[in-house]
Amino acid sequence: MISIFLHMVKQPVKKTKHLLPYCLGGLLLLFAFTTPSFCQFYFGRNKVQYEQFEWQVLSTDHFNIYYYKEEHDLVQLAAYYAEEAFNELEQKFNHTIISPIPLIIYSNHIHFQQTNVLPMWIPEGVGGFFEFLKRRVVIPYSGKLEEFRNVIRHELVHVFMHHKIASVARDIGLWDTPYFPLWFVEGLAESWSEGWDSDAELIIRDAVLHDYLFPLDSYELMQAGYLLYKEGQSFLQFYENTYGADRIRTLLENYWRYESFEDAMTAISAKKYSQVTDEWKLDLKQKFANNLSKESVLKPNEFQITEHGSNISPDYYIDKDGKRKLIYLSNRFGYTDVYSRTDKKKKAKPLIKGERNAGYESLHFLQTGFNVNSQGQLVLVTKSGSQDVLRVIDIESRREITSMQQSDLVTIRSPKWSPDNTKILFSAQNEAGYMDIYLWEINKERVIRLTADLYVDRSPCFDPSGKWIVFESDRTSKQNQKGSNLFLLDSDTKEIIQITDNNAINSKPVWSSQDPGVIYFLSDITGTMNVWTASLNLSDFPSIDHTVQLKQITNYHTGVYDVLPVNSDTLLSTVFLKYNFQIHQLPIQPDTSLISVQTRAVKTDYSGIDLPSTLGISRKENRPYKMKYSLDFAQTAVAYDPIFGFLGGAQLSISDVLGNRYYHFLLANTAETSSEIMDRFNVAITLVDLTHRSNFGLGIFHFANDYFDPYQGFYFERSVGVRGALNYPIDVFHRLEFSTSLWSSIKDDYFSKLKTAYLVSNYFSFIHDNSLWTYTGPIDGWRFRFTFGPAFDFFKSHIHNYTVLFDFRYYWRFHRQITFAHRSLFWLNEGTDIRRFYIGGSWGLRGYRINEIYGSKYVLLNNEFRFPFAESIMVKFKKTGIGFAPVRGALFFDIGNAWDYEFPGMRGSFGFGLRGNLLGGLVLRLDIGKTTDFHKLEKGLFTQFFFGWDY
Repeated sequence: MISIFLHMVKQPVKKTKHLLPYCLGGLLLLFAFTTPSFCQFYFGRNKVQYEQFEWQVLSTDHFNIYYYKEEHDLVQLAAYYAEEAFNELEQKFNHTIISPIPLIIYSNHIHFQQTNVLPMWIPEGVGGFFEFLKRRVVIPYSGKLEEFRNVIRHELVHVFMHHKIASVARDIGLWDTPYFPLWFVEGLAESWSEGWDSDAELIIRDAVLHDYLFPLDSYELMQAGYLLYKEGQSFLQFYENTYGADRIRTLLENYWRYESFEDAMTAISAKKYSQVTDEWKLDLKQKFANNLSKESVLKPNEFQITEHGSNISPDYYIDKDGKRKLIYLSNRFGYTDVYSRTDKKKKAKPLIKGERNAGYESLHFLQTGFNVNSQGQLVLVTKSGSQDVLRVIDIESRREITSMQQSDLVTIRSPKWSPDNTKILFSAQNEAGYMDIYLWEINKERVIRLTADLYVDRSPCFDPSGKWIVFESDRTSKQNQKGSNLFLLDSDTKEIIQITDNNAINSKPVWSSQDPGVIYFLSDITGTMNVWTASLNLSDFPSIDHTVQLKQITNYHTGVYDVLPVNSDTLLSTVFLKYNFQIHQLPIQPDTSLISVQTRAVKTDYSGIDLPSTLGISRKENRPYKMKYSLDFAQTAVAYDPIFGFLGGAQLSISDVLGNRYYHFLLANTAETSSEIMDRFNVAITLVDLTHRSNFGLGIFHFANDYFDPYQGFYFERSVGVRGALNYPIDVFHRLEFSTSLWSSIKDDYFSKLKTAYLVSNYFSFIHDNSLWTYTGPIDGWRFRFTFGPAFDFFKSHIHNYTVLFDFRYYWRFHRQITFAHRSLFWLNEGTDIRRFYIGGSWGLRGYRINEIYGSKYVLLNNEFRFPFAESIMVKFKKTGIGFAPVRGALFFDIGNAWDYEFPGMRGSFGFGLRGNLLGGLVLRLDIGKTTDFHKLEKGLFTQFFFGWDY
């Protein structure tokens, strides 16, 4: 479950909202963690274990909840929400789960990104996931109670669905469980968890209005990210309301009887599947047509300032020349950057580049904003290491003036300057998960906490006098806790006064610079987010019966995301339009048809309100976490290692529930006769520990195999030894790796005496990777690896061999979709028992067979001009189709060669290639061109077809 859908438009119609369940079967060769080959071909961003959590376990009726001690209050909420959801889903699915469900809770997203349940680095858009092999649910607390409840429910729908389908398959003796379309899986999780909200309304309205509501079975929808979730949710809610929830349960239980999902839906609905989907689309159009009769729609480019990508969080200041400059966040080139521009006609210029170095690891796109004061100083939030940092930057000089990072504050959101430019208000989340309001007094170098409770308090803003602070919070009456309301905080007395009281989302309040008694804010009272005002008379505020006038200012069909009053008749706003966010300068036009209501401002004290955590659960038991291991996979396998040759036998892996420690076992035998059985056992045991920032692996092994080496021919070798590896992430983009091996080797070449060696090898590596990827590979940033490693022979007291690797890859971005990619690769292997490298093929020197160019040394220079070729290519069948989307083209020019002794000169190739992403995960590659030795061109064209990501 993604924390909020808005993050998913960071790269439109591209990202997925949910990490698909991953298969640990891919870890078959994890013994290679302790070999040089583990280090020598791997890039990627790092998962850094900044914290050492003291894990506890809370056992309830149906869950084992894993949490750390700072989350004591939060885990009580999690227990209540989880048990509440279990009881409801048990009825909805007509199914129960007997064994406890593992639920792992993190108090914030930065802590969540450190989880080892998933082996890969987790991006900010992931707000929780269900790992299906061990049925683990892993969830961070975003700071908002209702969102926390919905994410728990969303992932538990996945748990119930997976368990029910597996139970049906087991009962009828099916080896393979039926595969449901992803839109159905995620749509059901959305529908049976959070229900319909203004986010869902916004995206479906925009899709219908701008005609990008894709057919449910289309390949385009598979690639559409968050739209897939909401289309699935919309259809299933329509289907449940029209045909009943019992039909959905019947589908889950009987899908296996039919050849396709379409056939199953047709039979269970007693109506053609295509007819049912047509009914759904017609229902949407009729409903939205009624809305459109009362709402406004922006015309193309009307009042629009920005274009390309998504552009949000507008602010402005007056520069030294008296010009008004617009400042905003944009992901137009993939990375999140801060841009500035003077007007619509002039080109926007990047002011601050984010997501490329450790100090600006993230700018939290669509999760927080920034603020500019009257002196042209920008305050923004960046993620740096284990915490967020507030940075104050002078816009003209682009120099950082000061910064604030406090050890007990993990995530920071929504900074705002005080009127005198000496203080900064912000909301922040501590290690316990509490999201509260803080005040940073810059000159006094201190931070003051203004609120302190489990309710979420965010988006604070000073009034022009500096006395009152308006903020949004869910500290409201029980019937309205699904929404958020606006409150005033007296900066002198710390008294809190509620000024709105409804079940809507009322957010992002900001005071008018023209009228100190008017607060602009966003609200979804009418179904989608639009701009409203709250008018107060601050001269007698707060009187006992103070009236607050609420008035709707805008009434746009697809809603508004940001609001900033520029003057009495103009707003800077972010509008959702064609699956993107764009900044508009909207006029404030009086409209008597819009809603205007009155409410009362009342003093509040919600410290005594019962949170769900205080309600009873029949069984609760706390205990410290102790590692208990369970099976990840067990299977037979055949593999080839360049050092150990062919390995066949059984492999098994076990790990603890948090994924912090793994044990891997290999048992094989390569005997060809019964007399060799005891002599030819291959055994390897490996421990991989991910608990600390420095990850390490230890292994022991015994291998006895026949091998073939192009330099030594056929031989038998027995190797017995130990191996170790250490991985130290400096930050998300850089890491150090070290591996060492100590082993004895006895070789028999069948013609001469046995050769005995006692060897130790050490490999050191430095890696950098801040690359930005698209569907077929990297498109921006750069990657680098340097590895050096000698092996020493104790028996002969000299260097046995050594290896040097240099791999540099850079991506020059000329346009949003056009990149020039370069790779410089050099490898040297000298000494005894050296390895031969093959550099031909689609991933190396194109135009040559894989085994055509080889040697113990090589140099390779790849150059590629990458550009969009086609949005998609589809092959349609009767009931389904296979598609590539998108398809990218490439003009390439390669230079390189491999050799053993004397350098033979360079070879080269050039040509044209296509790369297509198949089903979202497999990249197929086609290259056509000519080869040359730089004296002449070879006759004819070569054609190479392979699979794999771009370098």
